[in-house]
Formats: sequence, C-alpha cells, structure tokens
Amino acid sequence: MEIKVYSICHIGKVREKNQDNYYCNGIMPDPESPNFKYGGSFDASSPLLFGVFDGMGGHLHGERASLYAVQTCEALFSNYKGGNPFGTMNEICYTANKLICDEMENVVKGRMGTTASMLLFEQGGMFVCNLGDSPIFLLHRGELRRVSYEHTERHNYEQIFGENYDKKKKFRLTQHLGIFPNEMELSPYNSRESIETGDRFLICSDGVTDMISDEEIRSIILSSGSVEKAAEQLLNTALDNGGRDNTTIILGEITGNVPKANFIPPVAKQPDYSAAAYEAPTAAPQMSNSDNNAVPAPSYGYSQSNPAIAENRGSRGRTPLIIIAAVLAAIALIIGGILVFRLIGNSNDAASSTQATTQSSEKSQSSNSSDNKKYDRIKDDVTKVLDGVDGIIIDINGETSPAPEETIPATVDNNVEENGEQYGDQNDEQLIE
Repeated sequence: MEIKVYSICHIGKVREKNQDNYYCNGIMPDPESPNFKYGGSFDASSPLLFGVFDGMGGHLHGERASLYAVQTCEALFSNYKGGNPFGTMNEICYTANKLICDEMENVVKGRMGTTASMLLFEQGGMFVCNLGDSPIFLLHRGELRRVSYEHTERHNYEQIFGENYDKKKKFRLTQHLGIFPNEMELSPYNSRESIETGDRFLICSDGVTDMISDEEIRSIILSSGSVEKAAEQLLNTALDNGGRDNTTIILGEITGNVPKANFIPPVAKQPDYSAAAYEAPTAAPQMSNSDNNAVPAPSYGYSQSNPAIAENRGSRGRTPLIIIAAVLAAIALIIGGILVFRLIGNSNDAASSTQATTQSSEKSQSSNSSDNKKYDRIKDDVTKVLDGVDGIIIDINGETSPAPEETIPATVDNNVEENGEQYGDQNDEQLIE
C-alpha cells in the first residue's frame, strides 16, 4: 500500500501573513515561502502522519502557534513505531497545547492558538484526530464525507434554532490548541475509518471550505485526474472565489493493496449535543416490591414471635458466673492480640508507604525531567525557525528586536471583512476578546 500526496500552503489573496502550516510525514513548509508546495509518494508499510494547522491570534502569533504544532509532530512522531495511533496523536495535541500556553504566558503576553486536524495511517487503517474546524474529508466510492468533528458553536445554534439559523455564519471554536487547563479540558476527537484502493482524502484549512462548497470539492477531486491536478484546481478555485484566507491543502490517494487492519484501537465517541443528553431524571428510581422481598431477613434460628422458642430460652436459667468470667477473659485476650497485630501492621504499612512515596517522587522527578527536555527541544526548534523570519528576531526568553532595515508593526492588523472575520480569522476574535 502506498499513498500519493500533493500538498499546498498558500497565503491567499488578502492576508499579509500565512498563519497556516502542515505536516506531511516529515515534510514541513518553508516558513520563508508564502506559497509552498510538495508532492510525493509514501510507503504505508510504516505509519504515516499528515496534519493541517490553521493558526490564529493576529500578526505572527498565529504563525507561531501553528509552527509549534508542526514541530511537535516532528518531535513525537519521528520515533513512533506503531500500535497506538490515537494515543500518539492525542499526545501531540496535549504537548503542543502546553507549549503554546507557556508561550502565551511567558513570551507573547497575548492569546494565540491553532486548529489541529491529523490523519495517521497504520496497518491498513485510517485514524482521525482533530481539534477545531479544519475539515478532513474522505472520498470513498464517489461519495465525499467529512470524517472530522467540527468543534464550533454551530451545534449550540442547531440546538436552539433548529434549521432556522444563518449557516454561512463563521462560528466560534469550542476546542483548539491554546486552551489553558483552568479554562477548559482539551478533548481531541478520535475516529477510525475503513479505506480501500482508490480512496482519496483531503485535509484543509477553512480557506478552502469558505470559498468552495462541499459538492464543488467532490466534483474537483473526482474530475481532475491526479492528486496534483486536483489540489491545484482546488487552490485556483478558492483564489478565483476571493481567496480571503490562507489556503492549505493535503490531498492524498490510496494505491496498491490495502492490508486488512489487524487491530482496532478504542474509538472516542462523538460528543452528544442532543437535548436528551442533558435531561436529568424527574425522580430517583424506586425499588420495586419484588426487589424488597427478593432476599428475606435472616431469622438467626429464633424469633420473638414464636412462643415455643421464647419459652425455651427463658427456661434455661442463669449461666454460672465462672463460665461468664472465662468467656470475658477469652474475649479480652482476643481483643488484645488483635490490637497488637494492628499496631505491628500499621508500623509496617507506614514504612512501606514512606518507601513508595520516595520511589514515586523519584519517578515523578525523572518523568518531569524527561518532559522538560522534550518541551525544551521543541522550543529550540521553533526558535531556530522563527529567528530572522520576515524581519523579526525572537528568542525563547521573549526578547524581540527588528532585523536590519525592518520594523515591527506597533499593533496587530485588525481588518474586518464582509463575513465579520477579524485578526485574519473569526477564530482570532474569539481568542482576543
């Protein structure tokens, strides 16, 4: 099995910056090129990862966030041998999110973020992971279907208004990279898709879907021949229709013999936004009479309601005092032994607990040290890429200075377009407000 891929990362016709980025199984756009293209074929006998990241947050910041996501893909996927596709993609999301949040808090002193839409191919299966609204499509036997989940407020509008709402509205994101832990729990969407020879997939930014309808996308992919021609046609159509946003495309085709998937990882269910999911029961469940009578109360061999047994108990007379004393002495010995045993046990437990705590602390310190090295390595990679790009030099400590003969804009460009987009994307407005 092989996957033929053609990828494009284009600035569009309106934006001054390209805040999109992508990861094409080790291939990443040149940050100095506003229009980067790559085509190639990948052997799918080993795991393959493709991802699109639509940055948001204004001048440079969105570009920085999407770059962190791409560099995290490279750092974590380069050592992946297979067996846990969802765990690997989710770890990429969690790691990139932490790095972006650290950057917001310690360097840029403002908000930034990025969507994340990834496909991992492994052992004949296609595995999906996404945050945000950058769509992933699968063209299977002529039918085009979205296999990603749209993390936006659209679901809230459908819940409240049904079909009576503006479907062209640019909805705010409900999930993306760049969410602090005290704001919301990061929750990537995961699913598994079956594939066969001839299937095509498309991962893109909303620079495509805002300019081209799903039906047009299907028609172009079906009628344009090779993945290169189809991807170029998608780009040209988006530009002809206005090109109002950065446009990123990864278009792939499954070729060769697709092996039967021999493992199925657990799949996260799609979030349930239906009204039934939020309805509390009107009353606590009541136990039925049959449940009450299912297990009768024990009688312990006698009952006060049985006169014969009660009379028999009274006729035995008083127990001799010596027997009572002996019983009490035996009970005292037993209780004393139990207390001594417990004291010894508690002492051993305390020692074991102290040892376990020490070992756990050592493991935690080792794990934290390993994580910190991983984060530092990715930060260094991002810093090297961004240093000097577009006339701006930024180091990891947040110091910013202009390159020779260049100036840094005093404010973020705040162009408002017909569709209400702000800071280069309606999603940016969400982050900055």
